[in-house]
Amino acid sequence: MRQPGLTLTATGVTPWLDVSAGVWDPVLPGGGPVRQQWLDVDGALVATGGADRERWWMHWPSLGTYVFGSDGPVVAYPTPGSSHAALQDSFTRGVIPVVMLARGCEALHASAVDTGSGVVAFCAQSGTGKSSLALALTLQGAMLWADDTVALQWAADRVESVALPFPVRVDDQVQETLGRRSDVPLADPGARQPLRRVYFLTRDVTIDPGRPELTPIRGGSRFERLLAHAHPFELATDARRRMMIERLLRIAAVVPLYELRFAPSLEHLPVLAQSVSAHLSGRAEALPHVRA
Repeated sequence: MRQPGLTLTATGVTPWLDVSAGVWDPVLPGGGPVRQQWLDVDGALVATGGADRERWWMHWPSLGTYVFGSDGPVVAYPTPGSSHAALQDSFTRGVIPVVMLARGCEALHASAVDTGSGVVAFCAQSGTGKSSLALALTLQGAMLWADDTVALQWAADRVESVALPFPVRVDDQVQETLGRRSDVPLADPGARQPLRRVYFLTRDVTIDPGRPELTPIRGGSRFERLLAHAHPFELATDARRRMMIERLLRIAAVVPLYELRFAPSLEHLPVLAQSVSAHLSGRAEALPHVRA
């Protein structure tokens, strides 16, 4: 049963979901050893993964196993009793990003918006507020591009982001602060835009909530900051891991990176979004707390 997915003509990747009625029959016993684990924010196991010769797999306990190769569909072998809705949700949120890594992309743990002139990503640990900030920026005219995973590809002369499907999930209190909306502008899956800028978010209770601080990141720390938020792909070879490092070094060399320090305050979330919007539009002189 084929499920609607996305088609990425840039790489020929077409990760759609086929739910199989059969039983997974791997080449290697058990599909080979576990090479990677995925944990939630509390450290609980979410999924495991490995390589079965020319194909890779992700196993979600009590849900099923997803198997995929370098192209074509992702085949899900459901655990008895698992629901189709749960299979599709895990496929969208957790499997597609890994398939993109397997098929040549890199990815950052980030939310992002499209400003019309490129994608702006917000990297941070879970719970920092990157999704909230991205949603707030849609009130400044931006389009919501990504939530949790920003996929990256390479064009001839620039780094590009590819929009993936994702569910919009924002805390109720944030929605109350910004005003509940049913018309949040979302990027079309498969759309591509240049990566314009990356902000690294840090909460700081010592900062005036009305005066967030934006500072350019310079030197060798640029690569280190990107690496800390990159999605690893441990199902492949050492050569693939070296490629990830080379690509992150390239991003560090060509994409502007900034640290954004702010006080955790829902009341001042619109101010934070306005500061970022002004910074993006080149009106930094209007923000005395911005260090160029």
